Parts: sequence; structure tokens; C-alpha cells
Amino acid sequence: MNGSARGLRLAVPVYTATLLLSAFLLFLIQPMFGKMVLPILGGVPAVWITAMLFFQVAVLAGYCYAHGLARLLPIRTQATVHMLLVIPFLLFLPISLPDGLVAPAIENPAFWQLGVMLVTVGGPVFVLSASAPLLQNWFAHTGHKDADNPYFLYSASNLGSLTALIAYPFVVEPALTISSQSLWWAAGYCGFSLLIIGAALAPQGRRVAQNRSTTTEAGETVTWSRKLLWIVLAFAPSSLMLGVTTFITTDLASVPLLWVVPLALYIGSFVIAFARRAAPYAPMIRRVQFGVLLVLLVLQLLHPSSPILFQIIFHLLLFFMTALVCHQELVSARPTTQHLTQFYLFLSLGGALGGVFNAIIAPQIFLLPVEYAVILALAVFLRFSSDPETALSTALRNMRAGATPVPRLVWQVVQILIVAGVSVAAIYLEDNWWYLAPLVLVTIPILLMMSKRRWSLGVAALAILALHAPATFSTRYQPENVHFVDRNFFGLVRVVEREELNAMALTHGTTIHGSQSLAPIFKLIPMSYYSHRSPFDDAIKLLDDQGNSQAIAVLGLGVGTVACFPAEGRRFEFFEINPTIVRVAEDPALFTFLSDCGSDYSIDLGDARMEIARKPDASYDMIFLDVFSSDTIPIHTVTVEALDLYRKKLKRGGFIVVNISNRFMDLRPVLAAAANELDMTMLAKSSEREINQAARLFIYATEYAVLTDNEAQIRTLRANGWKPYEPDPSFRLWTDQYSDLLSVLKVLRD
Repeated sequence: MNGSARGLRLAVPVYTATLLLSAFLLFLIQPMFGKMVLPILGGVPAVWITAMLFFQVAVLAGYCYAHGLARLLPIRTQATVHMLLVIPFLLFLPISLPDGLVAPAIENPAFWQLGVMLVTVGGPVFVLSASAPLLQNWFAHTGHKDADNPYFLYSASNLGSLTALIAYPFVVEPALTISSQSLWWAAGYCGFSLLIIGAALAPQGRRVAQNRSTTTEAGETVTWSRKLLWIVLAFAPSSLMLGVTTFITTDLASVPLLWVVPLALYIGSFVIAFARRAAPYAPMIRRVQFGVLLVLLVLQLLHPSSPILFQIIFHLLLFFMTALVCHQELVSARPTTQHLTQFYLFLSLGGALGGVFNAIIAPQIFLLPVEYAVILALAVFLRFSSDPETALSTALRNMRAGATPVPRLVWQVVQILIVAGVSVAAIYLEDNWWYLAPLVLVTIPILLMMSKRRWSLGVAALAILALHAPATFSTRYQPENVHFVDRNFFGLVRVVEREELNAMALTHGTTIHGSQSLAPIFKLIPMSYYSHRSPFDDAIKLLDDQGNSQAIAVLGLGVGTVACFPAEGRRFEFFEINPTIVRVAEDPALFTFLSDCGSDYSIDLGDARMEIARKPDASYDMIFLDVFSSDTIPIHTVTVEALDLYRKKLKRGGFIVVNISNRFMDLRPVLAAAANELDMTMLAKSSEREINQAARLFIYATEYAVLTDNEAQIRTLRANGWKPYEPDPSFRLWTDQYSDLLSVLKVLRD
């Protein structure tokens, strides 16, 4: 066997290994760096959405670079240039954030985050992302028997991405600290540098392949309508992936485990669609996708109070099927290898536009987070039954020519109006099933009739999803009862009037973060999580017994309810990251705890942990940790380093109180392990949900923890029903370098 034949034989394994490793590193650094930057920005889901935008734009830049090399330089020169670009970034490893990095206290720090990521990881991400189209282009010029169809290597690349996304939450995160992850990633990048050299030297028969490519593909032209189709088919799944991620992480936790699930499904749809052998079941996939969509539309009209886990699984299934449909159509519309790098350039442009839309544009144009619903409806328009470009062109031509008979067009409009009318009526009939159920049943056969009419089905789906989408987080109120709505980087904030409770409530995502009675006699009585029958009242009474001037740090403002636990000489210092929350809490037209309860207070704007670190040691008698993002407690606020910081800020005899009420996470083992490490005792107490019908006061079920080293306080709390929580020897201590969400999920611990 001569050298050329051996080179061709090794081409596939060398290129495959290089692409697998480059994609593995690229998609491993996404959750890894996201976890690094998350604490600085308060642990909100928008941090991950913005990080995804950065990576999508970086991929676009890499693909532009690859396309430019392919257009301007011969293969050998391309390889030399790329090697010279890959190697210098070894000098900037391992990846880490600058010491003392602090986010600015502004309403939308997205551009600040993008700048940090550009400086820190921009270079390595750029060269890794460029490898996929560049190596496929090199392979197309090798003379290998599969050189005419190098797209199967993209499937191998996506397999590497998928492996990284699965490995991170289940292997990397539970086993390695952030510093160790960065070191191992640097070692992987060194291996990639060696493989890229091997890939650059591997191609043989380059001129033969190039001549063949010129003769067989010279006649193909790529129209702008086809390029637009590539962009749209890539845009829709990208935007949907970010939308469904926001839905999940707002309600659970903004942590890599939950970030990577939608991203893994997104990449998995690429793996299936770009496999070497095209899937013969595309029509079946479209039918399944429509069936799942139909069930979703009916469920959204009925407003089911289904478990959150069921909702998450269902929406992930719908997202995956929709992404698979779009990516299969994208494969059907791919060009020959002459336009390979151009194809990937427009594909990455569509993906980046999806990130720009969700992270930058949608929060500015949609007051409510309905972008998930809008793009899901758009995906309905992309359910083609034949070649996508031909179907799109035919549909547009028929519309211009008026090919659709008038009676049929009228009937389609009537169908859409019926569905839209039922969707609006369902909002007002939410509690009246006798009228709602028959109306919803009427829409089912209409939606079935629309299954092959992508335009009418798309409009009908938009009518339902825009009003009832999970992006609105199932918190529906009559418009006249909504007193305030705002949306920024930190999420959706609403102030609504709860008629059944005669109260005003602040909601963030799906979670109520404070409420106040509208009855004048009860207006200044704490409700929700902070009533006088909650464990918080026991904690505050520890200070009442001291009788001296007191300073209380409250990490998380809410509506300022705790200001209505006044005492002579008592001062509250609130720490809040979201400027909108501050605006709401200080507006007496909405809430009056801060203005009317008479407590002296101040508000520090910024991440609570970062801001309290600036305060002098021994400043506070009590530190109350009540930092939530929807139903999520930002992980960086409960690590052992964070709690040690709080302890240093306490006066002698001071103590830490933590609101650990949560539907999904059990933080008791986290706090107990940290308390043990700091030579403190952790006690916990819960209270039951109550409704005072006469006063119409609502008290939520709550759970609190206290960390203290004061024996007198421990005795007092135990006498009031607080129980010490002993640390679990098998539970690994959470630090700024290590945390593991799986270890505290209630569904896994019960």
C-alpha cells in the first residue's frame, strides 16, 4: 500500500477524532464558563441565555473565517494559517475569571457579560468553532471515496458536542472543582492542537478531488431564497432551545444540569438529521410533532394544573420533535460540497440570530416572555411535505396568483377566528369547566383539519400559544387586575391584585415574592412567607430580647415585608440585584411596607454576596438570606465561602437566617455541611400553609434555617420547635469551586 493510499485510509479516523474533540471542548466550555460567571450576575437564567448568544456569535465568526479561508486560499495554506491561529491560544490557558471581577449595578448587564466572555474565552471558542466547516472542506478535497458527501462528519462533530453536554452534569460537575475542570480543559485543548496538525497533514490526492469538484459541481447555483431558507430553518430551533431553557431554569434552578438538557436535545437532533444515512422516517416525525403540538394546544386552553416535571418533559419532547423536523428539512436543502462552507455560514447565522432574538430583541419588544410561543408557531409554518424551497416558492406563488378558491379561503379564515375566539374565551372561563370544556372540544377537529394547512395552523397555534404559552409561566390574571408589568435581564416582574385574597402580590416568574393585604386594618401585617406564625417570627424575636440598637442585613428585597418587624433602634439594610424590584417595593401605589412601617432602611443595588462583602466586619446582628430568582436560590449565595463571609459580617452573638422554602431543592444538607465546617449549629423549622378566612390573610407553607454558635440562641430556638439538623458525612461540602444540584433535588432524595 503506497503512502497516498495509507493517507486516504487514515483520513476518516483522523478527521473524525479531531472534530469529535473540538466539538467536545467547545460544548464543555459552555456550561463550565457559564458556571464561572453565574455568581457574579445573581444566578438568573438570563446569564445562560446571554452565554448561549455569545457562543452562537462566536460560532458564526468561526464559520465566516472558515468560509473566507476556503474561498481565498489553497488547502495547504488554509492548514498553515489555522495551525498558526490555534497554537498561540495555549498561552492563555487555563481559563479563569479575573480576580475581583464585579458586575455593574445596571438593569441589563448582558453586554457587560458578552465583553467578559469575549476577553476570557473568545479566542479558543473561535478556533474550535471554525474547525467543523474547515475540516469538512479539507476532507472534501482528499480524494476519499466519501469526499463528495463530507456532511456525515458534521454528525460526528455533533456527537462530540452531545457527549460533552451529557458528561458535564453527570461526570464532570459532580467530580471536579471549577479549577480542576479548567485544567483538564486546557489539557484537552493541547490534544486538539496536536490533532489539528495531524488533520492538516492527512489529506492526499488533493488536486484530483479539487478537479472532480470543479467539474461536477460547477453548474449548481444557490439562490438567495435558498440561503434565506437555511437561515430560517436554523433560527427556529435555536430560538426554541433558548425559550424552553428559560421556561425550565426559571422554575427550577439556573444551573448547568438544566441548561444542558435542551442544548443536548438540540445537538441530538443535528446528529440524527446529519447522519451518513438519511433517516427514512421524516414524514412520521412530522406526524408525531403535530400530535404533540395538538396535545399542547388543548392542554394550554384547559389550563391544566399538571406537575411541573410533567410540563417540562412534555415541552422538551415538543421542542426536540420540532428541532428534528427543522433540521431534517435543513439537510434536504443542503448544497453540494462546492458550497459547503457557505452552507454552514448561513446555518450558523440562523443560530446566532436565534440567540440575538431571545437574549437581546425579545426582552425589548415583548413585555411578556412570549417569544417561545411565537417561534413555536413559526415552526408550524416550516412543516413542509416536500422539498422545503419548492414548497415555500409554490405557496408564495399560489398566494400571489390567488390560486386558493375563495370559499376555501373564507372557511380557513373562519376556522382561525373560531380558534382565536376560544383562546380568548378560555382566559375568562378558566374556572368554569361546564362552558370551557365544550368550547375546547370544538377546536380539536378544527385543528385536525388544519394539520396539512401550515398557514392556518400556524396562525391558530400562535393565537393559542401567545395567550396561554408556558413562556408566560401559567400565571394568568385578568388584565384589569395587573397593576405593574416589567421585564429585564433578571426576568419578568408583575404586581397583580389577588381578588380571592384581597391582596396585592409581587410575582417573579412563577413564584410570589411577597404580598400585602388591601384591607386598611391588615395592610401592615406581614403575610406570605413572613407572617407572625412563620419560623421567621421566632428568629426576629431573638433580636427583640436583646433590646439594643440593631442592624439587620436582608439579602433579597421582595416587597420589603420584613421592614414591618420594627423595633426601636432597628435598621434594615436590603441588598437587591434587580432594579425593577427596588422600584416596585418603594412605590407606595403598589406596596407600603417600606414607606409606612416606620423602619429605618437602606437599599444596596447589586449582587447580594458581592455587595455585603464591601461592608465592614462585625456590622450586623442578623443576616437574613432570602435571595430568590423565581423559585431558585442562587447557588453562590449558600456555599461555605459565602456563609463564612456572612459570619464575618456578624457582630458577636449574631446569627444567620435562611429562607429555604423551595418546591424542588432541599438545601438543609448544604447548610448543615457548611455550618459544621464553620463550627456552627444549623437548626431548621417549617410551618404549614394557612388562610385566615375572616381577615383574608394568606400564609404560605415555609421552611427556615438558622446558623448560629450562640448556645443561648440554640436553646431558645429548640424550645420553640426548631430542630438541629446533623450533617450527612457522605454529603460533599459545597464550595465556590464545587456544587452538585443532583445531590439536593427532592425528587431524588425522597
